[in-house]
Amino acid sequence: MSFGSIGGIIRKLTGENNNEVGEQPKVIEQSKETQAFKLFLEGKNSVEVVIQLDIKPEEAETLYLEFLRLSGLDKLVMMYKESVY
Repeated sequence: MSFGSIGGIIRKLTGENNNEVGEQPKVIEQSKETQAFKLFLEGKNSVEVVIQLDIKPEEAETLYLEFLRLSGLDKLVMMYKESVY
């Protein structure tokens, strides 16, 4: 067995692509939710997220509340919802 064959098997198992010269690697597109969560983690506020992702303010608010909930701030989210609704 040649080193090329072994390398091919390893790349196949690790998920690395055998790109031809000049071929661009495949880019996995992230959902708006994932992008928003990353922006919130970076400390961006809802206005910045709305502008950067081109989403509606209501969607940004919903995503921010979900971000807080996932961050372990369930009580804060519950208090916010009680005060608004």
